[in-house]
Amino acid sequence: DIILYDLINRVLHEKTLVLESVIQEITQDEYKKVQENRNKPAEAPKSDQKDTKKADDSVVLKVKPVLAPVKGKPIYSLKVGDTIMVKIVPDSPKQKEYIKIFKLEQDGILRSIPADIIDIKYGTDKNDPYEIIVKLDNKIFGRIIENEKQVKLRVYSPEIDGERSGIFSGSKTYTKTKSDRTIKLFVLLLSIFLTILAVVIVYTFMNL
Repeated sequence: DIILYDLINRVLHEKTLVLESVIQEITQDEYKKVQENRNKPAEAPKSDQKDTKKADDSVVLKVKPVLAPVKGKPIYSLKVGDTIMVKIVPDSPKQKEYIKIFKLEQDGILRSIPADIIDIKYGTDKNDPYEIIVKLDNKIFGRIIENEKQVKLRVYSPEIDGERSGIFSGSKTYTKTKSDRTIKLFVLLLSIFLTILAVVIVYTFMNL
């Protein structure tokens, strides 16, 4: 109240004060338009609406990293852009549904999937856990909470884990494994062997 009183008192007693005003004439229609726009609720910018929709369509799953105590990469040395191997935690119907979508469970064994790191939060206190956000697929993300500061995580390797190809449009997911290629090679060699064996048997009987 005292500040407001001092301000008014200064304006009233200031002799050098000059007040300038501008008057602009407008039509009655323009006045109505101004009133209508003033009463209309403000709309959110289009870019914000688009971002909100994108956020609503996204899914964040609970995942855990695959550990590699010997050849893994220390969690404190990870950076955005690294690709690590993770597993979706099957602790809810939603989580299990995405395990089924990615076809990650075979004979009760849960397979891992490559995930691109897009954000890392180390925390300010030494007891704060690491929080890592990874991208599994288009609009499908994973969240890792790791309390161990010296743990080593397994980094994705095309030679060991197989190439990545899309399940959904524009996605990158884990499809072929080294074991899959080994099985196919074994079947091919077995077929060649059986074919040669059949030829030898037929040739032997024809010469008896």
